[in-house]
Order: sequence, then structure tokens, then C-alpha cells
Amino acid sequence: MKKMALCPGSFDPLTLGHYDIILRAAAMFDEVIVLVIKNTVKNAFLSPVQRVAFAEKCFEQYSNIRVDMHDGLLCEYAKEQGVT
Repeated sequence: MKKMALCPGSFDPLTLGHYDIILRAAAMFDEVIVLVIKNTVKNAFLSPVQRVAFAEKCFEQYSNIRVDMHDGLLCEYAKEQGVT
């Protein structure tokens, strides 16, 4: 079974700190999902689509990092993806 990590956040914007943590996770896990969460409570600087596009560009050279977007419960997303 492959080891998976889930890195959720609003990433508005994705910072060097986020980037560093995600790369460290990528070195430890077979697959890392960077999950852009839609937070309607916050006044966003970037739209969720822009945040996903920015994250995809940042991590495009890493085959074990993928970017996704979700607006529901984190536990439901993790279960759907098989992240335990």
C-alpha cells in the first residue's frame, strides 16, 4: 500500500513555508495531495481556481505531488481518496 499525505489549506497565497513543508512531505510519502480548500468565510485574495493553477505550476516537476480543490468536509475527501 502506498503512503499518502494530505496537505490541506486555503493557500491564499501559497507561501515559501507551504512550499517547503509540501516538498518535505513529498520526500517522505509516495503521494502528496495539496488540497486547496474553498473557505467562504475568508475574503480571498485569489480565487480557488487561481490558487489551484498557481500550486500546479509550483509543483509541476514533482510526479508524486498533485493539486486538487474541495469545498466539503476534509474527512470525506480523505476517505474518498483513500488517505488514512
